[in-house]
Amino acid sequence: MKKSNGTHKGTRTEHVKRVVCRCSVGGCGQRCSCSCGRSDTDLVECRAGNASKGRAQKMRWFNYEEFDSPDQPGSGHLMCDSFLDMIDEARTLAGIPFAVTSGYRTEAHQAKLKRQGYKTSATSAHLLGRAADIAATTSHQRYCIISAALEAGFTRIGIGSTFIHLDNCHEQDGKTPELIWTY
Repeated sequence: MKKSNGTHKGTRTEHVKRVVCRCSVGGCGQRCSCSCGRSDTDLVECRAGNASKGRAQKMRWFNYEEFDSPDQPGSGHLMCDSFLDMIDEARTLAGIPFAVTSGYRTEAHQAKLKRQGYKTSATSAHLLGRAADIAATTSHQRYCIISAALEAGFTRIGIGSTFIHLDNCHEQDGKTPELIWTY
């Protein structure tokens, strides 16, 4: 956690910023994790020691809009770049189209899914921009997606009846790596 003194909502307060990686080499954007919800664009040093922001390369198979939270157009740009690089590589390796059914999620959309009866996590990788669900309704699609995801470096995979969940969270994100689970 990085602390900074700042002025927001007209008062001087100290707030703690949660670092959220946004680039393929570990560069970070930062968000205030206090209740103000403020989003800062200052650069901070990331876990990998890189202080730059931005995509290292263009995606071959996807566009950002495919990863948008339904309640926030343009939110696909909040996806972690290392995740986007990995899923783009997995799509290349799979040799079949990937239809993204869920990418980045706002907290409001996550809460809506929970109210609708979906099994959601308060610490979902979707909230960090580090996960996507890919449509998969046949055994062949599941095999192609999972095989390619493993080869591309994904270590967290969920298997649903109509989708495959892929995320690249690590222990520092509060997630256990090297898991495959079913819904």
